[in-house]
Amino acid sequence: ELTKLLKVQAAKRDLKWEQQFFANFPNAFVKISRPDPLQGPDGWPYLLVEIHEDAPEPVLDVIRWLGTRGIGMVVNPNQATPDYVFSYGMLWNFIDDKKNQAEIHDGQQLFVGAPNEKYFPVYVRAIVRDFLKRQKALQPRVAMVSRDQKVFDLCFSLESLGSPPVSEHQGILEALAWFFPLHYSLAILSEKVISGFSDL
Repeated sequence: ELTKLLKVQAAKRDLKWEQQFFANFPNAFVKISRPDPLQGPDGWPYLLVEIHEDAPEPVLDVIRWLGTRGIGMVVNPNQATPDYVFSYGMLWNFIDDKKNQAEIHDGQQLFVGAPNEKYFPVYVRAIVRDFLKRQKALQPRVAMVSRDQKVFDLCFSLESLGSPPVSEHQGILEALAWFFPLHYSLAILSEKVISGFSDL
């Protein structure tokens, strides 16, 4: 099935193709092209892998290994355009089933609580914490915030990030987004606006 999907021309790969690719990818076997990750054009590290029917490594084993190291994955990089580029956050999403969104308690207008381990696993927190420490945010704090207990934002405390100006918020969130699945919504909020932040 995956072999068939990879034969589809890049121009014809639509949302349905992507969904089928995601469904089949965890069962794939890959060959690691080179032992060391390479820095991508976006500045993040990626492991280069190739999909072959006789490839030795189960892709989920590779993803679990990458999960503790904060590294993304490029699938079939030896082509004009790789078949797929996975950010780190997209990869750990394959391992962790996050049916439970968060542990929430009732506030006046907002529901605020700490993200639970299914939503934000311990090994991912360590990777994100290390990244933020390198940005001089030594004690980052987070909270889950929702207006309706259906849609949640993972919020980072403005103060714990060193109170950067609003003009820098978008860039910070774009950098953080690399560590999370695409459907996660991230925000920066001041602890003067809401209480309930906890250490990352």
